[in-house]
Amino acid sequence: MVSTARGGHSQVFSRNLDAKKTFNVAGLPVQVLTSVKSRLTTFDIT
Repeated sequence: MVSTARGGHSQVFSRNLDAKKTFNVAGLPVQVLTSVKSRLTTFDIT
């Protein structure tokens, strides 16, 4: 997308979600780690 606008406002929203869970499998501890990232960028031409 190409814009020749002279003014505007840009915003970036970012979020991270981390989770950690420990399970016992056959008497041994097993850790499961997961992470999710999301980002939203908006641009308002005024």
